[in-house]
Amino acid sequence: MPAKLRLRDWDQLYQRAAKMEGADARVRAALTTHVPSIAARIWTDSSALRYATTRMDRAALAGTKVRSSARSTTFTGATRPRIPGLDPGAVEFGDGRHTPTTYRRRSRNGGTHQVTRNTQAQLPRRDRRGRVIFRYGREAIRRQMSAYAQTIARALHELLEGK
Repeated sequence: MPAKLRLRDWDQLYQRAAKMEGADARVRAALTTHVPSIAARIWTDSSALRYATTRMDRAALAGTKVRSSARSTTFTGATRPRIPGLDPGAVEFGDGRHTPTTYRRRSRNGGTHQVTRNTQAQLPRRDRRGRVIFRYGREAIRRQMSAYAQTIARALHELLEGK
């Protein structure tokens, strides 16, 4: 059965195509307006630390920061660790070396002697996928991509509706 194209249908299609001419600017404006506030609600300190299981996790990986624009969004974790000198990466990804470290120290009597300690024993086991920030990051990125898609769809719908 051949398809029929009525002239009035063609006219309506042409009008809608003409409305879509400024779509890229409208979509960019919608993303610039909505994405930063959405990203700030997704990536919060309390939501990122929901996966933290130990006090060391909460202390070393505290603080989150979001930098967002229409083109890119940067989620940053462990911006304000409460344990100075501790590498947040070692807490997030663990450390499998657990090798003893030998160093010299001064005794109470004024002499020096060698001490062998395992200074990495308190760190968690090695995990390449991350334990706290990266686990929540996977969820946050999915939510952010969904927000991008919804914002684009809403902008195109409003453009076609003539709003």
